[in-house]
Formats: sequence, C-alpha cells, structure tokens
Amino acid sequence: MNGNRKLRKLLILQSFVPLMFLLLLKNCEFNLFNLVCKFFIRIWKHDFSAITIAITHEKFLLLIVVVGCLFWILKGILAMFQFRNVQNSNFIEGDKIVIKNYSSDAGLIFFTTFIVPLVLDDIGELRNSLVFIGLLTMIIALMHKTNLYYQNPVLTILGYKTFQFYFIEDNNSAGMNNELIGITYGKIDESKIIKYQLVADDVYLIYNKTQHPIH
Repeated sequence: MNGNRKLRKLLILQSFVPLMFLLLLKNCEFNLFNLVCKFFIRIWKHDFSAITIAITHEKFLLLIVVVGCLFWILKGILAMFQFRNVQNSNFIEGDKIVIKNYSSDAGLIFFTTFIVPLVLDDIGELRNSLVFIGLLTMIIALMHKTNLYYQNPVLTILGYKTFQFYFIEDNNSAGMNNELIGITYGKIDESKIIKYQLVADDVYLIYNKTQHPIH
C-alpha cells in the first residue's frame, strides 16, 4: 500500500507552523507595515517607480520572510482543519492490535532537533536566507522519504498521541517482527476492534471502531 499522500502532506505542513510563528515574532517589525502602506499608496497614484524602490530596499528581504511566514501559518491552520476532515472516512475495520508503548516525547524531539536551530538563524540577509531555504527543503524532503512527519509538535499540542504497536495475526499472535507507528486522539482500548488508515510506510492513523475521530 502506498498510503494516504494527502494525510502525509497535511502532517508535514503542520509540523513547521511553530517554526514559522517563531520566525514571524523574531522578524516582524512595525516599520514594515508602514512601508507596505506607502508602497500601495504610491502604486494607487500610478507611481510605479515604487516597485524598483521596494525591491532594492534593505527591508525587502525581511518583508518576504514575514509574508512567507504568514502564508505558511495560514496554510498550516487550514491543514489542521483538513486533517480533521480527512478522518471522517476511508478507515479499514476489523483488526486488533497490541500496543508496545506510547511515545511521549516525539513532538519535543522534532521541535528541539529541527525547529529551534532554524529559528536561531538570521535570515534577514540573502546568503543566510538561501541557506535557510536549503536546509528547510532538505528537511521536508527527508520527511517525505522517511516517517519523521509523525514526530509532529502540533499534533502533540492538539492532543494526539503516537505509539508503537503490532497487528494481531489470524493465529492470535502479535506480528512482533513488524513494529508499526500509530497516531490517535486519546488512547486505544486494545481489547476492542480498531479502525485505521495507512498514512505511509509504517505509520497509521488509528481509533477504536466505535470511537469518533473528530473531537
């Protein structure tokens, strides 16, 4: 199975909302809004020389950073709602699982490993911005190729939990050699039938059969 690409994309998009929010706080200046207002006033008056002035202004790159952060945050918030809506259908039912353990620090590990170092970068200069974009692109590519996207700090904040588990096979023994990752809201009752969606690789979105995923 190839998994649900939309779910994986939404999880990756959400993962970097804290980064964009912190970068916005770090780089946003009131003077930027003043400059933007002046720019549109001059454009409104058909003074198109304002475009050249804006592009060559020392604050232009900083403005691009702020606008990019705002755009990502809005997309991330939308992704949170879409992630909830995707959970209304396409579940497979009828299996039982054995939970090995819950992972309480997955979101924290992702935050300290990927978010904090990127926030510390000064991206107000062109060279630093290019390095930042390169690093962010490589991290996103890595998340696409691996299952790092489940270590999502936003999911932790929203109340989701991750855990390691095995499916119970037909002979009532656990598939101990096939360790998988589950994402759920709340906790799973192992004695009951579960329903699940494959996100990608060995990561599943899981609930008890009678549990409604949206809270």
